[in-house]
Amino acid sequence: MNQFNALALSAAVFLASLSPLAAGNAAEFTIPKGTRVLLCDLKVPSANGTTPPVVLLMTDKAGKMTVYDGLIAGNNLAPLPVTVMTDNNIRTTYGWTVPAHNDTINQYIPSIKMRLTVQKADQSALLMVNPVGYMTESARGSCQAGVADK
Repeated sequence: MNQFNALALSAAVFLASLSPLAAGNAAEFTIPKGTRVLLCDLKVPSANGTTPPVVLLMTDKAGKMTVYDGLIAGNNLAPLPVTVMTDNNIRTTYGWTVPAHNDTINQYIPSIKMRLTVQKADQSALLMVNPVGYMTESARGSCQAGVADK
C-alpha cells in the first residue's frame, strides 16, 4: 500500500468511525479499487462548529462522484452525490448539500450547502460551509489526489 492509500484508508476509517451506525464495524465503509480519491485536510478555526476537518471526494470507475466527511458521518448518512460547480484551468469547485438535521446542541438546521474549491496549481483548498439560516463558515487546507488500489 503506498503512502497515499494508507492516508486515504486512515481518513476513511476515521470518518466512518464518527458515525454511530458504523461504530460497531467501521470496516463497512470501503473505497472500491480503482476509485479516484481527493482527500482534503482542512485547518478549521476553533470558532467554527460545523466545518469538518477532513473531506473525502470519491469518483468511481463510472464517473459518479460522491463525498464523505464528518458532517455526513455524524448524521448517519451514506456518501452524498457531488456536483462540479466550476472547472477551469485554475480551479475546480465541488458542491453538495447535507440534508436537514439537528446539530450537536439540538438546533434544527434545514440543510447545509457545502462548496469545496481546489486550486489546480498547488492543490490548496477552501471549504465554504453554509448552514441555511446561519452564518457561513470557512476553512483552508490542502488536498491530495490518488487512486485506491486495495
